[in-house]
Amino acid sequence: MKSDSFPHNLGKGEKFAVFALMGTAAVIVFGTLFGLLVQFLWNATLVELLGAGEISFWQAIGVLVLAKLFFGFGSTGSNSRKYKRKKRDASDDTSLMNEQAFRDYWEREGKDAFEAYKSSRDKQADDENK
Repeated sequence: MKSDSFPHNLGKGEKFAVFALMGTAAVIVFGTLFGLLVQFLWNATLVELLGAGEISFWQAIGVLVLAKLFFGFGSTGSNSRKYKRKKRDASDDTSLMNEQAFRDYWEREGKDAFEAYKSSRDKQADDENK
């Protein structure tokens, strides 16, 4: 049974348009609020503390944009896709096999190669000191 209430009575294109308009309105409202908040905090604190000049609303928006560019976008918390992928890959059997293969290589060839490098470096240092 299909409901005739909003947004169920709209077609796909109409739903997209409505949600696009609602999203745009939300961005404008929240952008304005954050801009006003940054402007207020800047003018209330930094002017007195550091002797910085007062900023306008559009300068506050610019500060927000610069902060996002400098400090990044998106989530870096434990719910981010990158974190989940890294966690999944760490528990993967192939990464454990690669780790064991590296340990085996180090035991077999790495120590000898490092010792040879160290002795050649020490010999070179002795030659330079003579």
